[in-house]
Amino acid sequence: MTIPNQGFTPATGWNDTVAFPTNPSDAQVRPMFQLLFDQLTAYINTVLIPSLTGTTAGSSGSENIGSAIIAGIAGSTVFAQISNLLALEQADKAYLLSQMAGIVLGVISDSSLTNAKLGTDIKVGSLALLNTVTKVDVVSAVNEHLADYVRQPGYGITAGSANTYTLTLTPAPTSYKDGMGIAINMNVTNTGASTINVNGLGAKALKDPNGNDFASGTLKINTIYSFKYSLALGNFILQGKGGGGNATAAQLAAGATATVDSGPIVGTAQIFTLSAGDTIVFRDQTVYSNNNLSPATKYSAINGYTMKRFTVNQTGSIRVKVSMYATGSTGYVQVYKSGVAVGTLYSATGGSGTLYSQDFTCSAGDYFEVMGYASTTSQWWEINDFQICCTQQTIGTFA
Repeated sequence: MTIPNQGFTPATGWNDTVAFPTNPSDAQVRPMFQLLFDQLTAYINTVLIPSLTGTTAGSSGSENIGSAIIAGIAGSTVFAQISNLLALEQADKAYLLSQMAGIVLGVISDSSLTNAKLGTDIKVGSLALLNTVTKVDVVSAVNEHLADYVRQPGYGITAGSANTYTLTLTPAPTSYKDGMGIAINMNVTNTGASTINVNGLGAKALKDPNGNDFASGTLKINTIYSFKYSLALGNFILQGKGGGGNATAAQLAAGATATVDSGPIVGTAQIFTLSAGDTIVFRDQTVYSNNNLSPATKYSAINGYTMKRFTVNQTGSIRVKVSMYATGSTGYVQVYKSGVAVGTLYSATGGSGTLYSQDFTCSAGDYFEVMGYASTTSQWWEINDFQICCTQQTIGTFA
């Protein structure tokens, strides 16, 4: 069905001089226009719109709408092209169903898959080309690869106690092979030389990259380490080398730690020799005073203040300077090293304060204090300057 063309009555429209005379009067013009307008309205409402919106087979709107030719699709109307697409889809569906009719899920017909098809049809690759010993089927080849701990390490969390670790891998290895890799997450920190037993194949030593045993605390809990097995050495060797060199403990600052080719070391060297001098490295000018008759106020609260204690962190010698005076009686001042009186007991009577100076030998950890007392309880002593002096700038701390 096609949509009929619009026509007018009379057929020639206003060119028909009988229906539409020349020079019509005003009374004739309105009916002339209304006649053609009514015909156009009737065509749109009763012909054009029903033709485009109809749903009756053979006269539907889609059968009346033309469409450009589409390659591979028959028809020149929208309806015809859609109908052809549906027919093609149904034909494809019928073909697929016919192909699937003989397939049973989980079963592949004998000889239906060949090495050639695997290599070219579905791009899995020919079993003959797999780099495995077992080439009978894909499952066997994959399982063999999974058990190849030389090509990829086996990971697991260790079990056992510190220094005597165990590891279980799946699939289980049948022997230790040269280059076999394991990545282990430590279940407990080691306390010394350690071994690991993989799937009951026997305990093997864990070594650092230089072949040394691990010092206590170097294999830390919840930390992952990668090892490779050396068939020649019979050990698992840590992969990746941190630190190294030929330094010795005597060449490293006292208390510092490092890992060298021979393993971890703790330094014993003094960075410099502490020497007494006149450079003030620490100073306390708080005024401390009292009228006690004994050194009981050493390192105690006096007048709301706490007398300072100085702790040395190097070996050598320091110079201690202290200023004191007394009012009306004799005042005394003494230096204490680690709680023991050392040096000269100085005394002073009156004055604005005398600065006394003494040198003392010391070791790291020694601490120095000063104390004072008076000869009579009615008089007072005062310490107003406590200095630590030497030739270096950083030797310890006040507390």
